[in-house]
Amino acid sequence: MFNKSDFILKKTQYLSSYEYETENYKIKISENEFSDESVSYMQKFVEIYPIKVKDIAKAIMDLEWFEDYFPEESVKSVEKKLGKPIFNYNSLYTIITYVENTIDENHIIDVEIGGMYEVFYNISFDG
Repeated sequence: MFNKSDFILKKTQYLSSYEYETENYKIKISENEFSDESVSYMQKFVEIYPIKVKDIAKAIMDLEWFEDYFPEESVKSVEKKLGKPIFNYNSLYTIITYVENTIDENHIIDVEIGGMYEVFYNISFDG
């Protein structure tokens, strides 16, 4: 698992965030929200992700239009096709972004999650 000292500050003209990346996932915490508490929260969030990814796949499949565009997909196939998650911490919610998904290579999938995967606020396919 990661520690606060493992994060690297990345600054652009518009954003500043602390980032930590492995081959399996990436975490971003804005500079103004970077703290022991936010890192601890993300440790727990990332730790239970392998258990909760099935719920994310179900929520994606529950989108009213999803089955019309992707009739061949199942919860298991969506789960496998999500790819590497990027966890974007926010004190109100966490957004998981899937840039490398193979469900639809033309779109980025964003999933807004409240709490420890308790509520799925919004799921969007952007592209």
